[in-house]
Amino acid sequence: MYIPPISFSYEYPEVQDQHMMKVVKKYSPVLDESYTYRDKSFSWRWKHFWLNFFLNTIVLPVVKIRYAVKVEGKKNLRKNKKILKGGFVTVCNHVIEWDFLALLWAFYPRKAYFPIWSVNMETAMAPLFKTIGAIPIPKSVHAGKKFTTAMDSVLDEGGWLHVFAEGSMWYFYPAIRNFHRGAASFALRHKSPLLPLAISYRKPRGLYRLFKKYPNLTVHIGEPLFADEKLGHRDAAEDLTKRARLCVMNMVGIKDEKENQRIMDMYKNQ
Repeated sequence: MYIPPISFSYEYPEVQDQHMMKVVKKYSPVLDESYTYRDKSFSWRWKHFWLNFFLNTIVLPVVKIRYAVKVEGKKNLRKNKKILKGGFVTVCNHVIEWDFLALLWAFYPRKAYFPIWSVNMETAMAPLFKTIGAIPIPKSVHAGKKFTTAMDSVLDEGGWLHVFAEGSMWYFYPAIRNFHRGAASFALRHKSPLLPLAISYRKPRGLYRLFKKYPNLTVHIGEPLFADEKLGHRDAAEDLTKRARLCVMNMVGIKDEKENQRIMDMYKNQ
């Protein structure tokens, strides 16, 4: 397991799902029960098509080159093609703003929908987030029902629903933080597979070593997991969340919770 030296230059929050990103507000969307959480209009589909064309031809290759992205475990997509065809959920550690694009590169040509921090919908990037497939997380209970319906519709249609289960992005953090169980709850309710993904780091080599202070990235794709339906819903979601998180740990090179905690303590004591 490679721990990038750049990670020691950051001051990580004390709360595991607290955000590090600083946002500049441009919009003031009202995320209530009248908001369209998942747009299916012709106008949206037209913009979605051309944005994906731009991403696939220009942006994703740039991400691939910038971070020398490698993909491990792609065979798990091929051999589980039938299982995933009916819709699936993925979870992953969240370590840079561009890591979702690295996942799109790994899953090309699949397209994902994903829940997004509501504050991101106040930034200049909000129109792009909405067009690519972001579903903003509201704060009110009534709006939450519409958000849930939008998320459900992705799996009902056999789509890919991606969740950064740690709840926030921490730059190049090497340990795996606690997972929220929302992703597992959606997978359980739809009897869909939960596919663990992980992003690990590699030391820059060759030409990258000359000009990069950031590590290169590897995207790991695990085997699909299913909820234990013999358990109650809450316990089944909790169990599935724990198993998925352990898979993510193992894929980045952390053998168990004890080792993961040791890595976390390195940053608390620096």
